Amino acid sequence: MSDLHTATENVLIDEQVRGFPPGNPPLPLDAIGKQGWKPYDGRMALPLISLDRQAFTGNVELMMAYVKSHGADIAPHAKTPMSMALAEALLAAGAWGTTVADIRQAAVLLKAGQRRLILANEIGGAAAARRLAALLAHYPDAELHIFVDSTALAEALRSAWQERVDLPPLGLLVEFGAGRAGARGVAAAEATWRRSLPRRRRPSG
Repeated sequence: MSDLHTATENVLIDEQVRGFPPGNPPLPLDAIGKQGWKPYDGRMALPLISLDRQAFTGNVELMMAYVKSHGADIAPHAKTPMSMALAEALLAAGAWGTTVADIRQAAVLLKAGQRRLILANEIGGAAAARRLAALLAHYPDAELHIFVDSTALAEALRSAWQERVDLPPLGLLVEFGAGRAGARGVAAAEATWRRSLPRRRRPSG
């Protein structure tokens, strides 16, 4: 993408959309920008998120120049705006992929055409692992990496993947916790890592 524009239907926008001024007649999407509304003029419903396109473009250029100068790849988080236009702009600028918070957000981005994702939270147990497997069965070309913080979650994901033959490989990321998530020590991280390794099949015959 050369800018933040994406093709979309010219749908009617009303109070059901966050930020739209209460009591204002519905407007087609392409007429919203012509109203001159500002988050700070008291007309729009709060809370809302706004974007200065020029500032965004400058920030992206600065961030990607810094990242590339250090030989690193990044996957910016999409969870706050969940905007496909922003995510695609970051990919076009050189981001490796996109980070999401949960399975639902992964589904949204996969449906929009993105294929490189990091799921930056633990998803739960066996039922959540099966839900993730059911989603990825529709996207065999997806490259998804997910954080695991316990041997139980690693085993749940392993079991879900062993139940099917139509799934892409799944990357498991083990980190040390910093009070929020992750393994609580070296021993826990090593145990989770070992449980995450593919099991070797015993030779038959």
